[in-house]
Amino acid sequence: MKLWSGILIGGAVFFTGRYLISLNRASKKVVVQISGRVHKVTLKGIEVFLDYNIKNPTRSNMEMAVPLIKLSHAGQVLVSSSMALVDIPDATKSANGRIKIKPFQETGTITTSVLLPYLSLIGVRANLVATLKDRLNGGEKKIKFVIETNTMIFTSVGNFPYDEKQVIEL
Repeated sequence: MKLWSGILIGGAVFFTGRYLISLNRASKKVVVQISGRVHKVTLKGIEVFLDYNIKNPTRSNMEMAVPLIKLSHAGQVLVSSSMALVDIPDATKSANGRIKIKPFQETGTITTSVLLPYLSLIGVRANLVATLKDRLNGGEKKIKFVIETNTMIFTSVGNFPYDEKQVIEL
């Protein structure tokens, strides 16, 4: 009887430990791919679409809160996203409005838009507005922006913050 109890307890400890290690790896291995494009130029500024694809390379089910996104250039934050403007596909959206990330799968394209006001662009670099307008018309010159993503990831055993910076070219 003691042998079976020891085997059951040992097995429970092993599988619980394996699951917790998987969640710890998930906090370091969630892959967020970001791409961006200039959508249109308006009287208020330049609208940029950012596309997210989140990959879960682990066996853990997770949910991610809608991220706060900051777009910066040359060390200066130009704009922060509005969480209300994030378009999450219905297949990826959970009942409480979070982003579902299934094990070993991708979320698909999650889109958000940010409006870069002219005043913030002119303060960084004078020819930045002209270059972005040229990109909208098919120009070749690209500009590097830093995208900072801040959010929380929720798992069955706990929550952890997710903060990442990526460089994209528009």
